[in-house]
Amino acid sequence: MHSIIKYGLLTLSISTATFFAGLYYGFDSGAKNYYALESVLSANFDVANARRLKSGTVEDLNKIDGILNLKIDNAVDQYNWYQESGNKYLSQMFFDGHIKLLPDSIMWVAKHRKKYPEKEGVYELVAMMKDNVEDKEIYLSNIKKRLETIERYSKGK
Repeated sequence: MHSIIKYGLLTLSISTATFFAGLYYGFDSGAKNYYALESVLSANFDVANARRLKSGTVEDLNKIDGILNLKIDNAVDQYNWYQESGNKYLSQMFFDGHIKLLPDSIMWVAKHRKKYPEKEGVYELVAMMKDNVEDKEIYLSNIKKRLETIERYSKGK
């Protein structure tokens, strides 16, 4: 009878360890795969921007400026999302380096945006383009959060 219990506990232990090892491997390799694929795909934007820089026309430089401003605003929005909804446990396990750099990164982005704010009226113009009231309210709420984050982190540590 004891050998059946021992065998059962051993099987359960091995199964549990295998499950968690597989789970860890799956998350880890999934994150690495995502970053590898994302790197290749996002390089298309870098190629387009490099070509625009080489052309040197004011129109192309303004396009690059617009794209970078969108990326900066998106970074603040993603930071806010992560603070509210991100999985801190998994991030600590798989993205420890990112987590360590996050406070300095958001501070640097916020200082830049504070020094070089989005052109006057841009947010309101985009809000007017939203199809329904709920979308406009969500957008304006996110803008408010973005501006609060910029204000808070632009002051430094």
